[in-house]
Amino acid sequence: MAKKILYALTLIFAFIIFTYSVFGAEVTVNASTSLQDAIKSLNGNGGTVIVAEDVTVSGEVKVPAQSADITFTGKTITLSADISFEKGNGKVTFDLPINVRGRSAVRILGGFNSVVFTENFEVTGLVDFYGGVRAHETEGGPATYNEYENKMNEAAIAKEPYSITVNGGTFNAFSGGNFRATYSAMLGSIAAPIDITINGGTFGGEVSFNADSALKLDKAFSISGMSILADNATLTINGGTFNCPIYAQGYIGPTSVRTSGDSQVTNSDAKYYAADGDIKININGGTFNGCEINATQRAASYSQLLRGNYTVTVDKKAKIADGTVFDATQVKAYAGKTEKATLTFNASAKATVKRFDVVNGKAQKYEEPLRIAFIGDSITQGANAYVGSELSFETKAYPAQFLEKAVANGKDVQVSNYGCSATKIINYEDFGYTLGLAYTLSMKETDADYVVVGLGTNDSLALTYTYGMKDRFTEEYTDFIKGYEALPETDMVFGTSAIYRDSRSAAAVAIRGLQEKVFASLIADGKKCTYIDLYALLLDSALGGDLLSSDLLHPDADGYTIYAEHLYDAIFGGVCEIENFEMSDVYVGAIASSVGTGTKESPTNSISVAFSKAASEATVYVSGKYNYTKLDDADCAFLTPTSVDKLTIKGEGEGGAIRISSKYFFINSDVTFDNITLESAYSPLYIVAGCNNVTFTDTFKCNGAVLVTGSIAYGDNKANTLYNSRESLCSDEQYTITVNGGNFQTVYGGNMTGVGRADALFGTFSGALTLNVGKNAVINELYAVGQNYFDGSVTVNVFAGAKCASIREYAPVGTSKEARALDPSKNTGTVTVNIESGATAAYYPLGDVTADGRISVYDALQMLRAIADRKQSTFANNFYGLSTLFTEENAKNLLRIAVK
Repeated sequence: MAKKILYALTLIFAFIIFTYSVFGAEVTVNASTSLQDAIKSLNGNGGTVIVAEDVTVSGEVKVPAQSADITFTGKTITLSADISFEKGNGKVTFDLPINVRGRSAVRILGGFNSVVFTENFEVTGLVDFYGGVRAHETEGGPATYNEYENKMNEAAIAKEPYSITVNGGTFNAFSGGNFRATYSAMLGSIAAPIDITINGGTFGGEVSFNADSALKLDKAFSISGMSILADNATLTINGGTFNCPIYAQGYIGPTSVRTSGDSQVTNSDAKYYAADGDIKININGGTFNGCEINATQRAASYSQLLRGNYTVTVDKKAKIADGTVFDATQVKAYAGKTEKATLTFNASAKATVKRFDVVNGKAQKYEEPLRIAFIGDSITQGANAYVGSELSFETKAYPAQFLEKAVANGKDVQVSNYGCSATKIINYEDFGYTLGLAYTLSMKETDADYVVVGLGTNDSLALTYTYGMKDRFTEEYTDFIKGYEALPETDMVFGTSAIYRDSRSAAAVAIRGLQEKVFASLIADGKKCTYIDLYALLLDSALGGDLLSSDLLHPDADGYTIYAEHLYDAIFGGVCEIENFEMSDVYVGAIASSVGTGTKESPTNSISVAFSKAASEATVYVSGKYNYTKLDDADCAFLTPTSVDKLTIKGEGEGGAIRISSKYFFINSDVTFDNITLESAYSPLYIVAGCNNVTFTDTFKCNGAVLVTGSIAYGDNKANTLYNSRESLCSDEQYTITVNGGNFQTVYGGNMTGVGRADALFGTFSGALTLNVGKNAVINELYAVGQNYFDGSVTVNVFAGAKCASIREYAPVGTSKEARALDPSKNTGTVTVNIESGATAAYYPLGDVTADGRISVYDALQMLRAIADRKQSTFANNFYGLSTLFTEENAKNLLRIAVK
């Protein structure tokens, strides 16, 4: 008997446990138990939260994952903050009223769980519902993405099917996907089937939709939310009232480089970023008050195409207001695919139908809109586009204003804004544009007819370090443009120049010249390219104070209006440059009070502007002492323009001078310095000629400068701005350097390794250099061959009156690892030194160990003695600068030379 009782009790206990596990626990919220405590007591097992009396929740409510369904029922909950659910819950049911207090709206975030709002879900105040999560705020740009960022991106991606059912309630905004609080939040996606069923409820407030507006930024109902709709979706509407538009792919919100760069999981696979699922919208009932039902919400942002079937079916029971718009403009199958947009509805309805392939069973004909993708950095994104104290990328960035202008002028245009602040063409410091999601989407998911590329400004400062970076930019910018050019849907790639920035920035002028040359080359090859010289087009507005914000780099909101107008005129009117912008004579007035036109009567106070206006062959006249202040660190160089073939920098009258606050003066073409003084805040000033023809006239002045006729050599490190390649350090140029004036500490007839750079590469000079030293020149040390391999020829001519204390064939090769392993057998070139009578000059040929100006048997004997006495360093500078080359073999070679 006892065993039977025990067995029965066991069964009862098991039934209780089974019932508890199946139906979940019931917990009560009252004066002694808070909502948070009630949720916590469920222990993640799901159940029913019974609100026994009206409660107020002051803080955010976060519901951890539950292994079973969770239901909220009972009295009213008053919220003043959001309520969110983690991924992995069972079904979430709201079966009680919600009151909103103290905020314009609170959000309910479903966490990609299935959610049901019953008839008892009544709302007082404003509630926004998002079926996904609040996307994580990224911690930095592409330089910082890591395992943590990937985890946070994973959290913003739905990978399991879920459903949302609404039987009642009032919603200010409603969507099935994520909420992104700021432009730097992750961009996730719905990468699994989603089903939304609307049986009742009210969506949106007062109807304010404007069908004619270019930017559809209204609060809306969308399947996607602020996510990419990347899988199948079904929206079934059986009832309810819609005072707002309905979109499959809603507006994802403004985005930044951090969004693009850190959303690497989304970027990793087309199943996360491609909107190619089949979408069904079944409207069986409900009331629709004069808005639109559209495949996508039009905005100048990451606007991509929907590639799957888009099927809209409207039953006659639905109450469709006159003027409702049914739009499938952004539905377009991949090339070679057959997916289409289909609409079936009551033909008597007074609605507007746009670009469905099939309407009520009948195939339609239509023209695609002109799709334009804007690619760029922070200027394209819309940095500093403030309206009052609010930053408004959505309405004031130039792509948005361009779209509005185009629509106002009757253009049928769709615009994508893929601008990412801080991005560059060349990938150094991990901010290359091609690293991010924006690049992937713009290349694969827009089918843009026109691509407008506005990159280069952030690359410009890199040009002020090495010629290697200049070559690298030219190569990678060319490849970047060709990548868009090769897209089959793209008819034209527009390249826009860097615009005027702070008047100190010669770098913007230098990058503009390279951009112009790249496009000139592409256009000459018959490619589908157009170059827009925005620097010239916008210069007057910039100088007049109408373009730039206080940072003197980005336009302000009104400046973006001007920017958009010029782009519009360029793209649709062909106005891509300013006629007669360039001048053969440009005047810089060091004491001018304003940036004038650059004429003699109206000199400019900006040498950067003067350089931008210089024609292919030009003279820039400088009156007084012009102070050029650096924008960046001390190594940021001053640059002559890359767009000029032959430049003369000439002092006008007495006292013409340029003083720069950096240590490098990089020359980018043939240049003559006449009646001008070069000064630097650093000593010495390095003047780097880049294998160009350079003349310093007898009226030129400098004090203790270092002249490098070739390049400054750094390492092969693409991760930073001090990048060189072997190619950039090698030269077969035939060029002439004429030094008739100036006081130079050192002259290198070739390259110089970066000071203290153990990683510096060695290039080879295979060309022909003529180095002329005139009567007013003073040179302490002259090395006919720089710190490089040499198989060309160098001729040094020292004329009467010149002072050249020391002439050697080879420079000491410095500290680089490669220099220490320098193979003298690679130096097969010829050095010729001609010293005219009347010159003060001392010449020490290679191997002239005793420094008496000739090679003799005595030099060979001295070398052998140095080897024996271990005192090689005594004569190091006369033999490649390396005592390790004092070998018996070299001593024998010297002996052979001496005997000859």
